[in-house]
Amino acid sequence: MITKTIKSAVAQLLRDDIIRGTFRPGERLRLETLTERYGVSMTPIREAMTTLQSEGIVTILPHKGAQVTEFSPREIRELFEMRATLERLATLRAVPFVKKRDVQALQKLVDQMNELHRHFDMVEYSRLNLSFHLSLYGLSGYHHLQKTIEAESYRVMHYMHTFTDVMPFMKDQDVDHQTILNLAARHQAEEAADKVHQHVLVKGMAIANQLANP
Repeated sequence: MITKTIKSAVAQLLRDDIIRGTFRPGERLRLETLTERYGVSMTPIREAMTTLQSEGIVTILPHKGAQVTEFSPREIRELFEMRATLERLATLRAVPFVKKRDVQALQKLVDQMNELHRHFDMVEYSRLNLSFHLSLYGLSGYHHLQKTIEAESYRVMHYMHTFTDVMPFMKDQDVDHQTILNLAARHQAEEAADKVHQHVLVKGMAIANQLANP
């Protein structure tokens, strides 16, 4: 019997490899390759794929097996436009409830993302980035909205590596995080919400353009 710990560990390993770009969008995920890579039997690999299918980053095709979920540039634009709208609303509702302790906690996340530029790791950056945004949105009390944003973020997280070589762009993203936090600290809800909308949309368009013009 496969324990939940093994299931979770294998799912995390595969998720991290996909986010890191080890397995690219559209690439087949072969059971034999993964069992050798992770040193486990096929059962936890299959269960990990099912878990990641529910998150949207793995697609299981009838009679063809599993592959890393692939989106067209148009689909990426659609997904990020939708997220930008949702995250703007979440920010608008959250900022009035920001307290000093929240600012301090969010500042630590911003500082950690900045530090990563020295020894960049996509998985850790993605974790910190998502934590920053969800920590802010969680202050809104709109838990269904927060969960929806989290799910939509996971669906496209494996596309982040498409532009991580463009470090000036990543630094611009971190400047955005600081700006968003500064506005939130001053309870400038409309301005912070507009900045979040732009921040998400610019990222999505950059990914879509990179895919359209490899």
